Amino acid sequence: MQLESGEFRPGAAEPEPFQPVLIAKEHPVIEALRTLDVNSLTPLEALTKLYEWQRLVTGEPKGRKSRK
Repeated sequence: MQLESGEFRPGAAEPEPFQPVLIAKEHPVIEALRTLDVNSLTPLEALTKLYEWQRLVTGEPKGRKSRK
């Protein structure tokens, strides 16, 4: 860009290019899913887990109930 405008200033710093994270940190819910033994859960325990994970993903505070 500096050459196109006819300006060249030695030592002028170019902005650092954006570098996306190649290996993103895994969400805690994904790790919990990997380690969960679904065959050992009762239906109520399974629903409770889903509820907890939904709260983690949506960021909704614990104890607040959403009704749709």
